[in-house]
Amino acid sequence: MKFLGFVLFCVFFAVGVGAIALSILVDEAQSYYNSKDLLTKTESDNEKVQSLDADYDVLIKHIQQNPQVLQRLKRVTLGQEPQTEDTVFPKVSQQQLEAARQALLGDLESSLIKPCIPQWLRHCAEPRSRHILFFSGAGLVLVAFVFFGTPSRKLTTSDTSLQSTPIKHNTQ
Repeated sequence: MKFLGFVLFCVFFAVGVGAIALSILVDEAQSYYNSKDLLTKTESDNEKVQSLDADYDVLIKHIQQNPQVLQRLKRVTLGQEPQTEDTVFPKVSQQQLEAARQALLGDLESSLIKPCIPQWLRHCAEPRSRHILFFSGAGLVLVAFVFFGTPSRKLTTSDTSLQSTPIKHNTQ
């Protein structure tokens, strides 16, 4: 019977303390998941920058090997009209540029990383749930100590302070 009482004490106490700790530390857990998401986003941004750097290095080498590439890039980057008379170049309208911009922005927005805070943690972070967790955990700890914490002792004759003594009435 003592073993069962010890096991029940451990279970009630552990669950109670766990609920109290969760209700108190839920903000830190959310902060952890947010930091983890920011780290993932920063790493992906760093990979993109490294990829762009490698692409620019290849383009610079290509420009150094073939100077004609630089003449073709002038039109795109600086907006200069080409100097050849026998070639017709297509004109791009503002509507076509806006449609291309919207398509690129749509792709960019869909590739954003969504925060991956678990649903149970979001539920625990609500004030009502935090209060319920805290008070139920405190109740479990209280139950553990009241019912399973101290073994009951049998009264002996030396425990006279705990026994009731009859009251003597003086009758004269």
